[in-house]
Amino acid sequence: MFGEHILLRGAAALAAPLHLYGGQWQFGSDSGQQFRLREWVEYLLQLPCDFRLAAFKDDLEAGLFFQSDIPTGYGLGSSGALCAAAYERYANQPIARHDASLLPELRNILAAMESFFHGASSGIDPLVSYLNQPLLLRPDGALDAVQVPALPPGMTLFLLDSRRTRSTGPMVQYFRQRCEDPAFETLMRTELLDVSDAAVSAWLDHRMEDFSRHFQCISQFQAQHLAPMIPDEVLQIWQEGNARGAFSLKLCGAGGGGVFLGLAFTPLFEHEGWIGDFPCHVLAV
Repeated sequence: MFGEHILLRGAAALAAPLHLYGGQWQFGSDSGQQFRLREWVEYLLQLPCDFRLAAFKDDLEAGLFFQSDIPTGYGLGSSGALCAAAYERYANQPIARHDASLLPELRNILAAMESFFHGASSGIDPLVSYLNQPLLLRPDGALDAVQVPALPPGMTLFLLDSRRTRSTGPMVQYFRQRCEDPAFETLMRTELLDVSDAAVSAWLDHRMEDFSRHFQCISQFQAQHLAPMIPDEVLQIWQEGNARGAFSLKLCGAGGGGVFLGLAFTPLFEHEGWIGDFPCHVLAV
């Protein structure tokens, strides 16, 4: 929810499981659902991790696939859920979910697993899926399981569905290229990184006025300086929401499509609704 690309520049990150979607292993005859699983097993053979990959291969031959309703290319952790499910099923002596001291090691394993799909991974998405618990990643790399406070009445967190898929790699590359500009790097660190960290702290500390103010600042920065990461039709309502003070939007994951995280300051809808032509889903974190 917070951190996205600036996690690579030392920002804190806050991530939480999304219970709107999920997946599970199933056996069947639809090999099209195997989604590169056979290639993935060969990739996992190269990792210094202790998996029962022979059993994984045998199960694939028997028709195993991962049945999921998580939209792919949306930034909602479809590959993360798959990695978490594979680790749970095929890791020899998997790290226990309650063992906080081993969370960094578990994150590294899951990051290596997910890198097959994205070229690089922070490991946060599969870790959140595996733990089914909100996580705070601190700038020093420490990981903490946290409880996210509910928002007060009249303030609503939601996902806006751009109805457009995207690929993570090009968005990561674009952001890295922007950071090669010293002027942007300085601006990003002074106006985005700090305010993102402040938004996370304010939310966890239940300082909701500060949280909403920081959220609006993030939204305005991204619209002004990272507009190519926002589809044009989304950017239009993004700017309208900020101008009216009704709601603000920010990147949720890589950007470029998929979903965007919104914070409404006036009641817009109870569970599901629309902003312009885009469906929205209220989050209960």
